[in-house]
Amino acid sequence: MVTILVDEAHLNQLNLFSFKSFEEMLIKHDFIPYRLIEKPISSEQIRDDDILFIGVPGEHFLEEEIETIQRFVERDKKILILVYGTSSESSSNMGLIVQKYGIDFNHDLVHDKKNNKMGEYIPIIKNFSNHFITKGMKKLNYSGSSLSIFDESIVPLAFSSETAIPPNQPVMALGCNGQLIVIGGSSIFSDANFGLSAEDNKRCAENIINYCQKLILGSISSISKDQQKDLEKIRKKEEKMQKEMEKMEQKNKKKLKIKDIIKDLSKIISDKVQKLKLIERDTDGYWTKNSELITTASIIQQLEKLEIEMKSGYHDLRDKIETVRDEAFKKYNEAHDSYLDPEEFQMTTQEIINSIYIAESEVSTKLDMVRNNLIQLLNNKRAEISKN
Repeated sequence: MVTILVDEAHLNQLNLFSFKSFEEMLIKHDFIPYRLIEKPISSEQIRDDDILFIGVPGEHFLEEEIETIQRFVERDKKILILVYGTSSESSSNMGLIVQKYGIDFNHDLVHDKKNNKMGEYIPIIKNFSNHFITKGMKKLNYSGSSLSIFDESIVPLAFSSETAIPPNQPVMALGCNGQLIVIGGSSIFSDANFGLSAEDNKRCAENIINYCQKLILGSISSISKDQQKDLEKIRKKEEKMQKEMEKMEQKNKKKLKIKDIIKDLSKIISDKVQKLKLIERDTDGYWTKNSELITTASIIQQLEKLEIEMKSGYHDLRDKIETVRDEAFKKYNEAHDSYLDPEEFQMTTQEIINSIYIAESEVSTKLDMVRNNLIQLLNNKRAEISKN
């Protein structure tokens, strides 16, 4: 049996409460999942586990926590899986954990107008390296950030397409002799209809699980250096083609007046910010309603039913937040594509787009905090009823 410790102590969006299908998959493959709910993370908490899984944290890691996690990989030779998301979803310093190994999370949101599922912000990933984790995979539904690689030891596993922004960029990679698995987005493990059940997402999650199992048993190794060199040649060729395509597109773009763009974009983004504030009010109602029901519950069956309803309510609010965010980014990118000078556009509109990042981060953090507090309240009530 393989033990996997899932971090839930840092307001993690990717947790066993919200990603039930992933938990069921782990158990099906003879993994024993445990919740890590107390911080700071210490060596005593994690030393007996085979895998540490950290998904979309909403809080910063302390310096001593980062050192403990790095020792878990380097000294204890255990497996670390890190899943980021986007800069607005993951308000943490998780990049500090992996930068020393030659990899980092980019503060972006991969999008692709041509190759996508349910909109450009859920791009289809079709470019994979030859590795056990990518075996049998043809398409992957993805939602999250890209990765930066600056060390030859890092093995990229999956890339955005040539039509994506950013193009041909890694979204999944291996490091530390295969003990470090880094993924830029959590959709692969999600219960949403673009998550585990979509395309080859389930196959990818199962490949990762099987890879970890085999690595722990010592029956598998990472990709060879020759394969890495071949992949690098392919990537450089694709990057050259992409640059040529971009030059052609630039010639056909119509330059609009920046004042008109800013005026229209400001109004649209302002409307989206107001929608997020309304969702924040709904979050207050979510807390009030469920905390009262937990407090007045008298039997375990009531709590079990309430736990299901809480999960459904959480997902509804999360979907609303993501819908508003995606609509805002769609409008932003439409405006971006209509302007000839991308750098000038980004500099001029930075404050506008930051407002949606801030608003989404605030409501997402509050929702996760409310959810975690409700879980704690429910667990306390369950213990109280069990004693009686």
